[in-house]
Amino acid sequence: MQYAFFIGSLRMTPDEFQVHVCNELNELRTSIISLDKGQVEIKLSTNTLDVGQKHVIDHLAKLNGSVKELYLRTEQNKDEIRNHKIECPVKDKVQEFANALAAGNFPVPITVRQELEKIKLEITTQVAAKKDSEKWWGIIRPLIWVAVGLVLSAIGNLILLNADKITK
Repeated sequence: MQYAFFIGSLRMTPDEFQVHVCNELNELRTSIISLDKGQVEIKLSTNTLDVGQKHVIDHLAKLNGSVKELYLRTEQNKDEIRNHKIECPVKDKVQEFANALAAGNFPVPITVRQELEKIKLEITTQVAAKKDSEKWWGIIRPLIWVAVGLVLSAIGNLILLNADKITK
C-alpha cells in the first residue's frame, strides 16, 4: 500500500482520500443547505417582525387615540365641575364665610363648626325643596297634559259642531 496523501498527521490511501473528500463535500453541502434554510428562516423571521412591527404601530395609534379621547373626556369633566361650582346655590354664603374667616370679622363670636352647620342646613333645605317641587311637578304634569288635551278637544268639537255657522 502506498500512502499518497497526508491530511494533518494521517496517512491515507487514494481510496480513503476519495471517501474522505466525499464526506467533506457532503458535510459542506449539508452546511450550505442549512445556511440556505437559515436564510429562509431569517427572511421569514424578518417578515414576521415586519408584520409584528406593523401591528405594534397600529396598536400604538389606537392607544394614542384612546389616550387622547380620555384626555378630552377629562377636560370635559373638569369643565362640568367648574360650571357646577359656578352654579352652586350656596357659593355666595361659603365665599362670605371664607372672607369673614380670613378677615376675622364676626359680629358675634362664632365657631367654624357652627357656620358649617348653618351652610349644611341651608344646602339640605334647598335640596329638599327641590326634590319636593320635582315630586309635585311629576304628579301635576300629567294632569296638566290631560286638561290641555280636554280643552283642545272641546275647542275642536265646538268648531266642528258650529262649522256651518262659521262658514256662513
